[in-house]
Amino acid sequence: MPPEITQLFHLRFLAFTWGLRKHNNRAMVPPSISKLQNLQTLMIRAHDIVFLPIEMWEMPQLRHLIFFQGSLLPAPAPSGGQVLENLQTLCVDNFRFTSHAIEMIPNLKKLKVCYYCPFRAPWIKCCLSNLVHLCHLETLNLMFTAPWKPIADPVPVSFALPPNLKKLTLSRCNIPWQHMVIIGTLPNLEVLKLRDRAFIGEEWECSEGGVPKAEIPVNGSVESQMLASRKQSLPMP
Repeated sequence: MPPEITQLFHLRFLAFTWGLRKHNNRAMVPPSISKLQNLQTLMIRAHDIVFLPIEMWEMPQLRHLIFFQGSLLPAPAPSGGQVLENLQTLCVDNFRFTSHAIEMIPNLKKLKVCYYCPFRAPWIKCCLSNLVHLCHLETLNLMFTAPWKPIADPVPVSFALPPNLKKLTLSRCNIPWQHMVIIGTLPNLEVLKLRDRAFIGEEWECSEGGVPKAEIPVNGSVESQMLASRKQSLPMP
């Protein structure tokens, strides 16, 4: 990123593409980006892994942080950063939703997060159980990628979802069907998209009255038994 950009103090929108890095140099957005105190939207598309500075948490005017595949944002330090009260959209990879990170994004409405998982137990390591505290979240897109084999990860007993979700997309999460009773507790859910290996198991026994408003697009990897259970359980219009 050209250093001159950080001198544009009044800049509100910034989007750029990061090409392949040369040799073994790390591709890093400089900490000086935090000088853009009026920046509201930042979009980065990367063809390689780009490391973002922790100083990103010192930009209180941010509304939309959209990092396409390859950009890594560190969780805020336990005692650092500013609360990003204006942040509404976050698209990020491999992010850890620590308790402090959740406190820093209290008004988030749209969240898309993708996990590239060379490690085991990403549900626990990435603190995904804390997502339930995002009370204003309306759209959640949660995706895992495991190029060699499906992720074997015990979903925490306390597994829950943000209460005011309207749109939920799950891909390769490998969640046992028995955990999906939580879907029936989302009163505002309108769209539920189930993609490649969203769940493991043969059927979803949805309790009566569960997901009364949701449209459920699925692909071939989700068993037709789930649809049969839904037709029996959900009230007909």
